[in-house]
Amino acid sequence: MPQSSEFQQAPRKSDTFAVTESGQKVRVQRGELPAGSFQIAGVDLASNQDVLDQAARILGHVATSRTGDASDSEETACYRSARRDDPTVLLFGKGEVDYSFELTSRGALRKKTGRCLPSVKVSRSMATVSGLRLGETPDQVIAHLGLPTRRVHEKRLGRTVLFYDFDTTKKTSPRDLARFRRQNPGTSEYEFEENFGSYNLAESIRATFERGSLTGLWVDWSAQY
Repeated sequence: MPQSSEFQQAPRKSDTFAVTESGQKVRVQRGELPAGSFQIAGVDLASNQDVLDQAARILGHVATSRTGDASDSEETACYRSARRDDPTVLLFGKGEVDYSFELTSRGALRKKTGRCLPSVKVSRSMATVSGLRLGETPDQVIAHLGLPTRRVHEKRLGRTVLFYDFDTTKKTSPRDLARFRRQNPGTSEYEFEENFGSYNLAESIRATFERGSLTGLWVDWSAQY
């Protein structure tokens, strides 16, 4: 399958590189994406609350499914539009150290709708707090998120994918520090600072376009101490 990929922003000295499961070396930008990109349907991946619990409370309880094993396992909850003429699906995932959601109208997830809970809160018009929604053009998504880390174009399929991969180190908030202190009462001050004083934040967004229209949005957020 012929395809081409290219960096959309010139690499900076602060950029790092990671290797995907397929062995591909990809660039990771230093920094953060807009916080609203991780919030949809009242669920916030970055709130330090279990994403599946949030989804169940807001969209309704649904049987979850699990894929993979050990550190690669993921538990998911699936919701779909209650309208028969609307193929929109919203899928939430919880991994070992990350939370994610996928908003799509693509055929790959439509086949799973029998295991998804119908919800009037799920529709093609829904959007993240930052304004990302199905049907947007690449230029509109770039207006929300900035230039992508990389872009892949599959000309034969009429498909374009924009990848955003960001990484940074952040100081732990006073509220979270207080919570960790309650959970680790016997830890020395030095050990506590080493283990909980800061954390690595990794954020990824994959936007898939078919014939110039956004049909799939995958968003992942991970904080590791």
